[in-house]
Amino acid sequence: VTRDYYVKVTGDCGSVTSGAISITVNGNTTISNSELVNVVSCSGSDATMAVSATGVNLTYKWQKETPSGSGTFVDIVGAPTTSSITISGVVAGDAGLYRVVVSGDCGSSVNKQYRLTVLSAPTATIDLIGDGCLGAKLTLRANATGVPRDSQPALEYQWILNGVELTGSTNKDLVIDSLRLINSGNYQVKVTGKCGSVTSSASRI
Repeated sequence: VTRDYYVKVTGDCGSVTSGAISITVNGNTTISNSELVNVVSCSGSDATMAVSATGVNLTYKWQKETPSGSGTFVDIVGAPTTSSITISGVVAGDAGLYRVVVSGDCGSSVNKQYRLTVLSAPTATIDLIGDGCLGAKLTLRANATGVPRDSQPALEYQWILNGVELTGSTNKDLVIDSLRLINSGNYQVKVTGKCGSVTSSASRI
């Protein structure tokens, strides 16, 4: 808020009013929401952290807790001096606690923290349970790691035989109750999660 001030001086020979002096009152440096923000990104994707701050002549310093859990924050080399930072192609080593220190002309510096979690792409292998004899029961079990998509309670599976998706075979286990010669072939499983899809190597039956 800016206001103009004058002084009027009156004497025996009349009055005179001074020129204006403008005084501006600036607000203290503040951050709109100082709560910790969780940022989740898949390995290889970009992670962006941003802050909304008010004040005068604001400056931004981005830092990362180093080493993890120490409570000590170190300036990120080459980090922008703006209100947001983007880490391109994140890897597991980028995970951790970050903060931005915001300073301005009025009030003390304030900071906001972010916790970056980096998720790995899914992996998939096949375990065979059974002896593979004609007429015997055989179970192909997907041994998978990864995080489900936001809309799904678990990882998604699709079994493949000789390069062709098997209709309705979308469980973790593919069960063949009685092996026949027609069941011979190369089996794979495609696993889909939050960070994409992966198809296992083939298991020969």
